[in-house]
Amino acid sequence: MLCLGVMEGRIFSANDFAAEFKRQCAKTGSIFGKVDRWRPSTKMCSGCGQLHDMPLDKRTMKCDYGLLLGRDTNAAINIKNAGMSAFGLGTVSRDNSARAA
Repeated sequence: MLCLGVMEGRIFSANDFAAEFKRQCAKTGSIFGKVDRWRPSTKMCSGCGQLHDMPLDKRTMKCDYGLLLGRDTNAAINIKNAGMSAFGLGTVSRDNSARAA
């Protein structure tokens, strides 16, 4: 079991965390969605969608497309785009400007 932390004396697993987050989103009127954990968010260029070999020691995404981003920043953009697309909200480009779906 993956332990994410302790809150109010209770140990939270990844599933507990997701359930609590979903509950809080519903309470505040926010949208909650999960992205497939096997999605190649780190290996995919957030600019063009091309897949690259990304061993764990490679910390920068450099694509022929011209993208040069940190590994985690690139993955975060891909995860955000997957979530936005799932709800028909378009995507976000590397300069953080919105694109229609």
